[in-house]
Amino acid sequence: MVVVLVLHHHQACDATTNSSNNNQTYCPISSCGKITNIRHPFRLKNDPSACGDPKYELSCENNVTTLTLFSGKYYLQEINYINYTIRIVDPGIEEGNCSSIPSYFLSTSNFTIIYDYDDYHMYPYQIDYHFGLGYGYIIYLNCSKPVKDDPEYVDTSPCRVNSDFKSYVYAFAGANYWEEDYWRSNKYLSVGRLKDYCKVKLVTMSALDFPG
Repeated sequence: MVVVLVLHHHQACDATTNSSNNNQTYCPISSCGKITNIRHPFRLKNDPSACGDPKYELSCENNVTTLTLFSGKYYLQEINYINYTIRIVDPGIEEGNCSSIPSYFLSTSNFTIIYDYDDYHMYPYQIDYHFGLGYGYIIYLNCSKPVKDDPEYVDTSPCRVNSDFKSYVYAFAGANYWEEDYWRSNKYLSVGRLKDYCKVKLVTMSALDFPG
């Protein structure tokens, strides 16, 4: 599960910041693991207090940059200062391990839709529905028997080791709700398409592509 978030902080900043005592504090670019460009508005926990915005504070744990969001902790994969986006991944997802599932479950309901730019300071991150990020959903289903008549049901049973999942387990990749021709596409799980012998186990959000 990879999620792309839009920053609500669209102003540049020099490498110096005025602290409360009117002395200039030098704010060097910080790094942690593969993230080597941590600068305003971001900050690491051990950076000088006058550097960065506390709303965008990051942690460095075992040489991995982490972001705490909605009581969940995510691995930061990339910061794009040109289009003001970041890419995060759930720590429960292991590359190449199809038995891994997300530890947390983000959805668009976690984010408040902002219509007034004056309110951006209240919400540091946002899913921008008009930015063309191409996000979608991964839906995990428990089924009492195999699904043989819908190729969009991807069988994950051979690599499942989680005892919470019983019988046959499928993943369904849902398309972006806001993309053109969504309702005419074959990429959404309608009520009629949900098999009567299957139950939705969990749903999580995922980016289908990453801009820039």
